[in-house]
Amino acid sequence: MAKPRLLDTDTITLEELFSNGKLYKVPLYQRDYMWGEEQWEALWEDVLESRTAPFPHYMGALVLQRVPKGPTQVIDGQQRLATLVVACVAVLELLRERGDTARYDLLRARYVGSPDPGSLRWQSKLVLNETDNDFFQEFIVNLGSLPTDRAKLLRGSNRRLWQALEFFREKWRKLVPVEADGEALVAAFQESMGTQLAFTTITVDDELNAYSVFETLNARSLQLTSTDLLKNYLFSLLKGGKVDLDHARAKWRRIVETVEAEVLPTFLRQYWISRRKLVRADRLFKVLKAEVTTREQAFALLDALDSGALWFRALSDPNDELWAESRECREHIRALTLLDVSQHVPLLLACFSRGFELKRIETVLRTCLVLFFRHSVVGRRNPSELEQRFNQVAIAVSEQKLVNPKAIWLGVDGRDGLRDLYVSDEDFKADFARAELARRGRKARLPRYILFALDQRMGGPSGDFETSTATLEHVLPENPGADWEAFSDDDRRRFTARIGNYVLLDRDQNRNLGNQPYSQKVGTYRSSAWPTTRLADAADWTPQAIIGRQEKLAEVAAAVWRVDLQ
Repeated sequence: MAKPRLLDTDTITLEELFSNGKLYKVPLYQRDYMWGEEQWEALWEDVLESRTAPFPHYMGALVLQRVPKGPTQVIDGQQRLATLVVACVAVLELLRERGDTARYDLLRARYVGSPDPGSLRWQSKLVLNETDNDFFQEFIVNLGSLPTDRAKLLRGSNRRLWQALEFFREKWRKLVPVEADGEALVAAFQESMGTQLAFTTITVDDELNAYSVFETLNARSLQLTSTDLLKNYLFSLLKGGKVDLDHARAKWRRIVETVEAEVLPTFLRQYWISRRKLVRADRLFKVLKAEVTTREQAFALLDALDSGALWFRALSDPNDELWAESRECREHIRALTLLDVSQHVPLLLACFSRGFELKRIETVLRTCLVLFFRHSVVGRRNPSELEQRFNQVAIAVSEQKLVNPKAIWLGVDGRDGLRDLYVSDEDFKADFARAELARRGRKARLPRYILFALDQRMGGPSGDFETSTATLEHVLPENPGADWEAFSDDDRRRFTARIGNYVLLDRDQNRNLGNQPYSQKVGTYRSSAWPTTRLADAADWTPQAIIGRQEKLAEVAAAVWRVDLQ
């Protein structure tokens, strides 16, 4: 028995595409018209280039799906096709202005549409999605008159379609002078677009094959994100018609509004690995498509994403209303954001989905914070093992094998919990005693956070490391003068960013000290309200003094960043 064909391919011009008797329809679930001036300009450059080329200008692949007794579905390529129809309509407008009705009718029938022989109603060759089609048919395809005051009120994709028409109208006016007749205008169109723009059409019969091809092309050209792929695929599974699609759209819109479009791919992956084995971002759509194959599964996934989106957003915002009743959660979220880590997110999403109360969430957050601080921030150990373990623990929580923070710490039957990644006190003290933290980039506030936490532990002033007026200063300056002979050039590079070289000072004290040598500053250090600053009290500030002070701070740090869930 012959194997079924995955796809049919052909290379055709724009004229052949639209004059072959086929109708093309953008599925309801496809995204709205998104192209803007950057894409229109690029297309127009293609048009100009094609005018002088001895062969057709290649415009890429179109992924189409045959539908028995129905219009061909446009799986990929709707933005290009819609824009090319708009560009053709701009030529039709100019023909109408010239009064060339014969060429107007011929060009319109060939590229835009023609009367249906049965109903005699106008039939467009391209039908857009539900958001755009009414406007597209009335004001683009049928050249409807749109008053200026109404045009100003257009929003979103309808506005972009109208602006595209204005854009190409002006381009054609400049390319073909107004004094030229209709024959010259149509010739210019044919020579630059109709017979000179070529496409590869990839046509399939099966919906899943269409998306398989679509995904492969996307991986090569990065035309769409995994988010677009997922939305289109999920909506394609909804067989209940407009009711299903409206329900799904409402959920999807709420998800996007909650987590914001630019981070949605990250959320999708974090949610997925809170319940399934670890998968790379570029493999997510393929894995998800293999597991979600029915209408019921599509809605179940949308429901889960809808509820998880609120918690995902809250995990990056300490001021989110979900933390209103837990100051501790807010503080832990703020610190985790400062550390710039994310491996814990799938675990927390699993905890939320299993209904952990805020007190338990607080404990899990603190556990994660301490683990990251010991393992990656201070210890600089390989973070890849963290993602693997957090994924394993998240799955165990989702499957209700781990039901509380202590179980998460210890693991199933005392194995494979977060405890296995916990850096011991002895190793942590050694790591902390030699840690360097430069005040640059996304972690510029980290030394300040650390000293504030140490000072709180040592009975220092209460305050917030972000809002306090206290300043963070280097004892050995970043640009030391002649008074720092004890440090070689190599020592300066090695010790300036050491934790032991940082001190907290009241703003007025720091202003008064200015660039004085250490011998004149040490008295202020010794009388400081900040306990960690009082430890900067050596007879002279040398590499050995920095090491000694940092070793003392390491002892305190081991008590500050500790997990007690044995």
